[in-house]
Formats: sequence, C-alpha cells, structure tokens
Amino acid sequence: MAGTTIGANGILLSNWTTSTRPTSPVLGQMGYNSTLYNVETWNGSGWTLGGGSATGGGTDTVFVINSQTITTSYTIPTGKSASSTGPITINSGATITIPSGSRWVIL
Repeated sequence: MAGTTIGANGILLSNWTTSTRPTSPVLGQMGYNSTLYNVETWNGSGWTLGGGSATGGGTDTVFVINSQTITTSYTIPTGKSASSTGPITINSGATITIPSGSRWVIL
C-alpha cells in the first residue's frame, strides 16, 4: 500500500480493500477503499465514507452516495456550503454547525 502522493496531477491516496484496511489507524487517516469504491476516513472510532458512487454494470459514476444517519458532530467550514439527500436522521448528541453565510441543503 503506497502512501499519499501530492503532485501537479492531484492527490493519490493510499489504496486498500475492506479486508486490508489499516489495523491501527490514526485520527484523520484517509484512503481509497476499492471494495466500496469510496474514499474513507478514520474518525477515531470507525471508518466514515465520503463521495462514493453507486455500483452497477458500468464504470460511469453519476451518483454521489451519502449516509442517512449522522452519528457524529460536523461543522461546515466557513465560506463553504454542503448538501445531502434525505431523509436524514441526526443521532442524539450529534450536532451540525452551519456558519453564518453558509448553507446545508437537504434534498
């Protein structure tokens, strides 16, 4: 498994499968899971998915997938907006912070 590489052509993340994920991840560690066709990040207690696509017979990636349950608190960065497709459930104790001038749109 190669480390993260940054160059003129973008960022190349470490690549793993669900069964070969790092066994002792550190907070914020990120990589591409080729089993799930998704980027995932270690949040300190589990792997979170981000920006994946639906799977099917082809290689086109026209879908962006999001979870429907928010289990941990998030803050949208200042000057940024976010969107999700619902329904969305926010678990007890989790909060979403939306800075002034930013938006979170749920479709």
